[in-house]
Amino acid sequence: SGNFLSGPIPDFQHLPKLSFLGLSTNKLNGVIPDFSKLPKLKYLYLQNNELYGSIPNFSNIPLLEDLSIELNKLSGTLPDFTNLQNAIRINVSSNELTKIVDLRYLPKLLDLLLHDNEFRQEVPNFEGLPNLSSLDLKGNKFFGSIPQFDGLPKIRVLDLSSNYLSDTIPNFLHIHTLEILYLDDNFLTGSIPLMDSLLLISQIQLKNNQLTGPIPDMRHLEELRRFRCNGNNLSGCFPDYICNNGFFSFHFDDNPLLPWEGNKTKFCNLNQDQIGADCNLSNPELILESINLDCECEGISNPCYSVHPDYNSLMELY
Repeated sequence: SGNFLSGPIPDFQHLPKLSFLGLSTNKLNGVIPDFSKLPKLKYLYLQNNELYGSIPNFSNIPLLEDLSIELNKLSGTLPDFTNLQNAIRINVSSNELTKIVDLRYLPKLLDLLLHDNEFRQEVPNFEGLPNLSSLDLKGNKFFGSIPQFDGLPKIRVLDLSSNYLSDTIPNFLHIHTLEILYLDDNFLTGSIPLMDSLLLISQIQLKNNQLTGPIPDMRHLEELRRFRCNGNNLSGCFPDYICNNGFFSFHFDDNPLLPWEGNKTKFCNLNQDQIGADCNLSNPELILESINLDCECEGISNPCYSVHPDYNSLMELY
């Protein structure tokens, strides 16, 4: 690794007992060989080169456990890797892949890293990966709804941030092992579910979506240490529990309908009353918006804002 090697990768056909091949951080180019002459290969590291073309399915190296081919220029469809029954970790992130086929049964796979590619499709349910612990799909172009991931009973880390996902957030009722959930920078709508089954969750990030409704009661999530929901459209008042010191990172900034537009400092640190706090309806017809007794953001009519009764007709003539 890191030896400024260039040119295509040889097939190493004269090393049939080779189990480790590390050629990362060079300037190797061309396509990846299928390494059919290396049946004993267990560890293959080709990351951070200039490789291009499609990814082989590596059907002739069934002992492969760790595949790292990230940071290249690989394109096309991610193979199903049917014969890689011993695979523990697959990292193909930071390439130019556009499609995932249904990954077949990979019983030992723990980590699947596909972030920063060009996948344009709905998110698969990944039902053939019963022991998967970490799934990273961030920075792609996945669209549609988020699956319940019922087929991932041991998932611990789930990152779907920076995609084009829409619809509501599932409650993940059948996932009891999840510790980290990142759904930032999508187009998710609706209210935040209670997520009652996620008793091990320590980090939830929902920044920069289109979520609405109140801040949910999460006091039962005793392991939660980070909750970020900046840049949404939540409404209502702050619950008292968000000032608990146990929540060392609890952020709702840039939610214009919340008190102080989501900045909890005055509530938690200065003990100021939320009723009467500033908020923002983003309506030029209203001024002096504030939180009322029902914890709703309301304003009064702006006397300086008026529309001529014939405005629309005059604009058509113009």
